[in-house]
Amino acid sequence: METWTEKWDMKLNISKTKFMVFGDKKRNLTVTLFGKNIEQVTQIKCLGVWLDECLNFSEQAEYAASKATRAFTKIARLIDARKGISPKTGIMLYKCLVRPHLEFSFAAWACMRENSILTLERVQSRCLRRILGTKAHASAEAVDVIANVMPVRLRLQQMSTLEYARRAKGRKQQVKANDGGIHFHWKQVHSHVIYQTSSKVVAPKF
Repeated sequence: METWTEKWDMKLNISKTKFMVFGDKKRNLTVTLFGKNIEQVTQIKCLGVWLDECLNFSEQAEYAASKATRAFTKIARLIDARKGISPKTGIMLYKCLVRPHLEFSFAAWACMRENSILTLERVQSRCLRRILGTKAHASAEAVDVIANVMPVRLRLQQMSTLEYARRAKGRKQQVKANDGGIHFHWKQVHSHVIYQTSSKVVAPKF
């Protein structure tokens, strides 16, 4: 690293430089750069996504949930029973202002654990209940259908598959299945995702 920075005439801020070791086993290493020790951390934020040693992305899920909750507090001020905004407008604001915080770089941390997915589901359910004015014990699945909002699990599957299809299209290559040598085009992947995630229940229109 020192040789590379000197070659390209780049100066590093040692105080802001961190390093992390990935893996299940915790190892304490001593790394120096230009004679100064580099701090070892257990999690670090890279391009807006929190990374941890085991890559379970629990910290990222908590971070996304907190940002989405803070964003929804601004919408909640506009909801005042019949005097406030309509459920249709509230759902539109949720999709535009709140859900993007939950889905930021979704495909990059799609391998999160079950409890992290539950954290995101609770945030969406809490927001939609507040918008629709339903009771706290209302079913989360029913609330998603009534609001015509895709569940978090299906949304995660859709965005991850579409990201894979986008990259496959960019490489101008067809995707080849390992079993049977099946070939299919990226457009078929796209239609397959829409079919898998579409709900047969018709949500009411507000």
